[in-house]
Amino acid sequence: MFPLTGTADWLSASYYVTSQPYYDIEVEALDLGRAWRLGSVLELQGRIGAFHSRGERLDAPYLLSEDSTTTGVTFGGAARAYAYERGRMGVFMEGAVEILYTPGSHQFPAGGTGVNAFLRAGGGLQWRITGRLALEAHYEYAHVSNGAGSVEQNPMWNGHGGGSTLRRSL
Repeated sequence: MFPLTGTADWLSASYYVTSQPYYDIEVEALDLGRAWRLGSVLELQGRIGAFHSRGERLDAPYLLSEDSTTTGVTFGGAARAYAYERGRMGVFMEGAVEILYTPGSHQFPAGGTGVNAFLRAGGGLQWRITGRLALEAHYEYAHVSNGAGSVEQNPMWNGHGGGSTLRRSL
């Protein structure tokens, strides 16, 4: 039903700004991945990456530190659907579910925990430079939360942004 029709490795860099008026936090993500194309429309991905945030929670005067600057690692998976392909161009939609681990005393966001879900959803354009090499641009919405209420207030972060990907078919 969904035969394996191709695999690819990719490197992606993304930048997000907050969507919440009471946060002033920017996030950068660098991801490495492997993709398995199933048929002509569906693709599954495995991901591992680096995460860095800068900024503060402006709604938390009760915290000792409102600083949400931290660095961590991510790992998880994603699914992509190719909505349109013609010639060298393609349009896609995708969503990712990853675990974000930020060790040390700077949790994300401030007042939160060191283990969170990092969810992203959006779409983009793919341009095949050669038969094996492609360049992509994407725009996504992002969400970080532990979802479990592990700490009082259970802070979350919502953002939006974009990035680019360099992809090599195997």
